[in-house]
Order: sequence, then C-alpha cells, then structure tokens
Amino acid sequence: MAQPIRTIFFGTPEFAVPVLEALRHNARFQMVGVVTQPDRPTGRKKIITPSPVKMAAEKAGLPLLQPEKLKDEAIAQIGAIAPELAVVVAYGNLIPKRLLEALPRGFVNIHPSLLPKHRGASPLTATILEGDQETGVCLMALDEGMDHGPVIACRRAQLDNGETTESLRKKLTPIGADMIGKELVEYLDGKIKAVPQDHDQATFCKQIESEGARIDWHKPVLTIDRLIRAMHGVTPAWTTLDGVTLLVHAAKIETARPKEAPGTIINVKKYPAAAGADGYLVLNEIQLAGGKAMSGQAFLNGHKDLIGKKVV
Repeated sequence: MAQPIRTIFFGTPEFAVPVLEALRHNARFQMVGVVTQPDRPTGRKKIITPSPVKMAAEKAGLPLLQPEKLKDEAIAQIGAIAPELAVVVAYGNLIPKRLLEALPRGFVNIHPSLLPKHRGASPLTATILEGDQETGVCLMALDEGMDHGPVIACRRAQLDNGETTESLRKKLTPIGADMIGKELVEYLDGKIKAVPQDHDQATFCKQIESEGARIDWHKPVLTIDRLIRAMHGVTPAWTTLDGVTLLVHAAKIETARPKEAPGTIINVKKYPAAAGADGYLVLNEIQLAGGKAMSGQAFLNGHKDLIGKKVV
C-alpha cells in the first residue's frame, strides 16, 4: 500500500467539516494540521465563537493554526509541519503563490458550483438567486486566481422546487466529502487529469451584505422569492414595515390570490408591484427586528395595527 500523504486542511464553515472527516478516516491521508479562520463574533450578542472546522479539529486532536492572514509567520509554521498536500474547502482567504508552490502535491479545492460558473465567495447563494435548475460540486487544483485553476472532476446535482441556500448546502456537503475517497484519490494516483477551465464562460459572485438582502417590492414576485430563499441560512431578506425592520425568513408563491391571504402582510390591491403575472407572494415566516420569528398568520393575529401598512 502507498505511503499515506501528509495532508493539511484549510477550511472554516460547517460545509467544510465532512470533508475534513473524510480525510481523517481515509488511510491514504495522514492529517498533519488544520488551518482555519480566527474566532469571530457571531449572533446578535456578538459572542466570540470558534469556527465549525476549529471545533472539529480540536475534537480530533489535530494541530491547529488560526492566522489572520497567510503571511510570513503562518507560512513558516505550515512549512514546519511539512505537508505534501493541502485540501481547501471555503477557507476564506486566498492562498499566496509561495505557499501554493511549496507543497509537492499542491493544493486542491472543493467548490460548490459547476465551474467556471459562480466563482467566488457565495456560489450557493448565486445559484438560488439566478434560478439555476442544476448545480454541482467541483474538485479543482488551486492556482493564484479566484477559483481559477484546472478542474479535476465535477458531480452534478438538481435543485428542488423551493430550494434555499441552507437546503442546497446540506445537499452538496456529502457530495464533496465523498469525492475525497474517489476522485481525489484517483487524481493523486494519476488516473484523472485536471482540465483547464474555459475562462471566457466564468461568472463571479461576491458575499452578499445586509443591504443586498433588502427586498425591492417593485421587482417581480419570482425575483423576490429567489432572494428570500437565497438569503435563508445566510442573512435574512428584509424590508421595513411602518418604519420597523421586518425580516422575511420564508415565503411562497401562490398562482391564484389566496381568498383570505392568511400569511401575507402585503395588500395586493394597494401594492400591485408585489404581485405579478407569476403569482402572489405569501410570507410564511417573518420577524420584527428584536422579536421572535413567527408564521405570517401569527404575525397578523398579534399585529393587527400593521395590516395594510406599506412595506418598503
């Protein structure tokens, strides 16, 4: 049997953890370290919280590095571990050229889109926003560019109706982990050759900040519905109602106007821009800033003073 490959893992979010676990439990890889983002403030109370990858690494007893940037000190620490191969999943920083060139087996990355489409920081969100019916997971060799390197292998996946970023993440996560024991091993054994991407077909996506999650009620219902689903599991879509921020966690398009519109706070007669030829938008789960999430019906029952108020 071939000697295990000394492997270091770069990753941060929950999506990356199953890939780390797949590497740990595969005899072809000897895990010598994990690199993840520093602990960050999260939630409304901004509590300093370790990344999911850090928690998994600590539980497994793996050497851990958390540099703010991959500069001289961090590169020296990684060099001291003497890894041969690096596997990257949503790490959150670009890998500098001198580190990319330092490992004899190079860096490989697992990316949740069908490259070259949706390169960048938010491929899952972009998939929902654009209404894609198909996506996938690609294993690629890293170079200096953003998701720019040659593709080793891709697996395709179909989107369900009503797919959200959160549900899509759960669908694609096991695919990426499974590629470790199959496509990655075959690549390292020389059975798969990486193929350069068609860079002319590349599209790019940035991380969406809060203002980008604001609902524009002048847009078609289908566009608003995609925004709400794309923001689910990221940062909630939002609007304002009578001057108060209203978070929209879930909605549904009805092709015919509901008789009593039980889950909506939109007066479709008064605000026809919120309804179009593709249906009426019913808000199923909403939340006033500082309050608790609740169903549209529960919101109406508790906030009758807001019925008919304009959302902007």
